Amino acid sequence: MRIYPTPVVRDSVLYVDLTARVVTGTIKDVTIITSLLSQGVEVDSKPSLLCDLIQGHSCPLPVGTYSGTIGNRVPSSVPGGIYIVRNILVDSNNMFIDCVEFEIEFAKRTRKRPIRRGRAMTQD
Repeated sequence: MRIYPTPVVRDSVLYVDLTARVVTGTIKDVTIITSLLSQGVEVDSKPSLLCDLIQGHSCPLPVGTYSGTIGNRVPSSVPGGIYIVRNILVDSNNMFIDCVEFEIEFAKRTRKRPIRRGRAMTQD
């Protein structure tokens, strides 16, 4: 698994490269639900079909190893702190298959002080 860009930037796309292996049978209709969580509270969530992420193949996927990329826009309103990105895989019956989690951190925003402009002082 590879996560980029590093560091993660607000209002940009966070990409996760995943590799999955089908060991027996075939895979079809698998959904990956990607969620951004802060202190256990879901901030953002987006479902994606696994077959849509794997380029050059169509479902059902036979036994083999496959790679794909998930890309989700990070909201610009996300405050600073540590977050968990959770990718849950479920089948067409909403049955759990697997879960991948990782932490990311956003720096706290710094407030820039406005430049105060005053009138030049003159002497009479």
